[in-house]
Amino acid sequence: MVFLSKAACITYFTVIVILLAFAAQKVWKSKNSSLQFKIDDDAQKLEKLLNHSKIFSDREVLKVCKGIYVAIGYALANSILIEAPEGAIIVDVTESVESARDVYKAFRNVSKLPIKALIYTHHHADHVMGAKAFVEESRGTVDIWSYHTLPAEMDRATINRITYIRAMRQFGVMLQPGKHINSGIGPRLNVGPGKTIHYLPPNKFVTQEMETVTIAGLNVTIIHIPGETTDQIAIWLSSQKILFAADDIYKAFPNLYAIRGSPNRDLLQWIESLDKMRHLRPEIVVPSHTRPIYGVDVIQNLLTNYRDAIQFVHDQTVRFMNQGMLPDDIIQKIQLPPNLAKHPYLQEFYGTVEWSVRGVFSGYLGWFNGDPINLNPLPRVERARHIVELAGGVQKALESAQIANKQGQYHWTLELASNILLVDNSQSDARYLKINALEQLAQTQTSFNGRNYYLTCALETNGEIEIMAPPKHVQNSVIRVMPIMFLLRSMTRLLNIERAADVRTTAVFDFDDIKEIYTIQIRNSIAEVTLADLIAITDGVDVRLTTTVDVFKEIAIGERSAVKAYAVGDITIEGGLISFIKFMNYFDKS
Repeated sequence: MVFLSKAACITYFTVIVILLAFAAQKVWKSKNSSLQFKIDDDAQKLEKLLNHSKIFSDREVLKVCKGIYVAIGYALANSILIEAPEGAIIVDVTESVESARDVYKAFRNVSKLPIKALIYTHHHADHVMGAKAFVEESRGTVDIWSYHTLPAEMDRATINRITYIRAMRQFGVMLQPGKHINSGIGPRLNVGPGKTIHYLPPNKFVTQEMETVTIAGLNVTIIHIPGETTDQIAIWLSSQKILFAADDIYKAFPNLYAIRGSPNRDLLQWIESLDKMRHLRPEIVVPSHTRPIYGVDVIQNLLTNYRDAIQFVHDQTVRFMNQGMLPDDIIQKIQLPPNLAKHPYLQEFYGTVEWSVRGVFSGYLGWFNGDPINLNPLPRVERARHIVELAGGVQKALESAQIANKQGQYHWTLELASNILLVDNSQSDARYLKINALEQLAQTQTSFNGRNYYLTCALETNGEIEIMAPPKHVQNSVIRVMPIMFLLRSMTRLLNIERAADVRTTAVFDFDDIKEIYTIQIRNSIAEVTLADLIAITDGVDVRLTTTVDVFKEIAIGERSAVKAYAVGDITIEGGLISFIKFMNYFDKS
């Protein structure tokens, strides 16, 4: 096993996306055989969806040119091998150790060079979580490169449970093959029960907007190309005119807003990044999803059309915003110009124009759309109660939902049925109307994200699946590689304000193996984590724990009890064990 620098940290944001892949899969079963709904896919649309799958349906290692290979179809993202004078460079490592091992084995059939370096194009899980597989047979240190902000990006996710739930829906991880066609930019997340993740933190960082470095004896230019993420980088081999474009371009309309939830994606930065690529005039572009593109003229035309589509959505959304229009109205106004709408790289298999419009609006103006109705809206249940009362009661509302369903008004069916269930969750007919509406709406989607989301919600509504917190073994694998500062910081989001109300207390955590000391102070129903060398440790400290990082993590993931660790001397506590347990009980367990 190689030893790698701890200079970089794992982050929740990327982790969240990978966590989505580790839930047990369920088979759809209707609970009421009298309520079976025939799903009638539009044949032409279904054929279009199935044809898109052909891009990555077969596992293959494609030779891009001499010394460069890309593995397609093994996982959600591609993995790329570059042969350099001193060994091999791997660009992106897939989402799980198992899928990465399959890629590694396939790469070994085309190149026997030892792996000398990994490059993470950005922090998303499908690009970083299989890292271990590529270094297991290495001798010596493997350099791992990223943009310098990658660790901070990975620390941004403070709401991992809800993002996990929504990501499970977006990627259709719990859908069976008959329901799941693909995941838009890849076949599917090639993970599940029994799969593992093992991120390795970077030990080499790029800090400039464009920087030429030597990796495994090869001169490589790394270019900062924010778009889908702010830490994203492209790799440019100027001598061969080859550009590795990460996730700023792929064969689908770009995901300018992710329905799983993500920080705002700056479309102007995305456009600028594509313009950087145009300026290079590459002869080959290798994206991290879908397939390579060849030919200067073809690539220039593609990059121009792609960036123009993004600018069109941005500019026209802002134009209508400035006319006082709201998102629901703007989406009726904006459709791509015909020449862009028919472009094969701008089909809405992943992102959509509608979601992008809403993303631009909220990115500039936030959650409030300007309509006073929405300034202090009624709680959902209260609003639902009024709607049902307006319809004449539950039975009348149910009759209206049934009529809407027969007329094919599935959005209205979904809204009525959902409101009925908020008022009276025992209404089984409303539940099955909602399931049918979700199924039918799924069939209207070209975006696999939208299709997967609707179908997964149908499963949830039918009670066949329940998406809970990420599985324990996944959480544990994250904690094992998480820098201790991030682990302590994550505790602040677990403070239970019901138990910690009116509490003011301070604990010191002294990690003697790494010579770092932190304080956590609870006050005003918040918890503040501070490096002890930034403040004076006063007499107000109520408990002081001294231990090692590994022991603390073992306690955190439940492999060891604090009592037993205390008994054998692996932790020492000033203030007493009971005081420490009391302090920790102010926080939720997960």
